[in-house]
Amino acid sequence: MIVTRIGILSLAKVTGAIYGALGIVMGVLFGVFMFFGGLMSGAAAGGEEAIAGMVGGIVGGIAFAIMMPIMYGAMGFVGGVLTAWLYNLFAERFGGVELETAER
Repeated sequence: MIVTRIGILSLAKVTGAIYGALGIVMGVLFGVFMFFGGLMSGAAAGGEEAIAGMVGGIVGGIAFAIMMPIMYGAMGFVGGVLTAWLYNLFAERFGGVELETAER
């Protein structure tokens, strides 16, 4: 079986979903580090700067946890569009990719 064409929107949706899921993991990890970093900077400093550091770290951590899946998903979608478009362009010239499947 030879894959000669890939549906552009189909691949874009799948890669967008995969990258969005990775963005959730990365967003939570970075968000936790920023959250605790803000708490630690507030504990190390004194006065009003401590409160500003704590609030900045907490707000930044929450923002990272929300924004990273959205940004990763959008980049994955665009990357899927470009990948499928380029594959279709090159497969037309070189004949596509040969896949071997087995029946169960």
